[in-house]
Amino acid sequence: MSSLNRLGRNLLLIGLAAYLASPLAQAQPAAGATVRPAEVVLIDASGTRLLGHGLVVGGKLALDLAEVTGRFVLLLVDDAGNVERLLGSRSPGGDLVLELV
Repeated sequence: MSSLNRLGRNLLLIGLAAYLASPLAQAQPAAGATVRPAEVVLIDASGTRLLGHGLVVGGKLALDLAEVTGRFVLLLVDDAGNVERLLGSRSPGGDLVLELV
């Protein structure tokens, strides 16, 4: 894994952790409660290419991530099969940025 990709993965994980801890995530009206992910799937914006996959074990996310370019969709899946969908993109500086809408 390249150092740029490793940095992007780390920034994505930091952003994901911040999102899950935020009042915005905890007040999501659509699901009544935020998904507590057991699994994370990262796909390209068209849904045709798997970019990453990870499992949450013991409160820690182990994520395998391919090279991410452009826009992507992050799927958070809980043990019951509920899915929360987040949109994101790679910034010109190489950061992976989640859109909190």
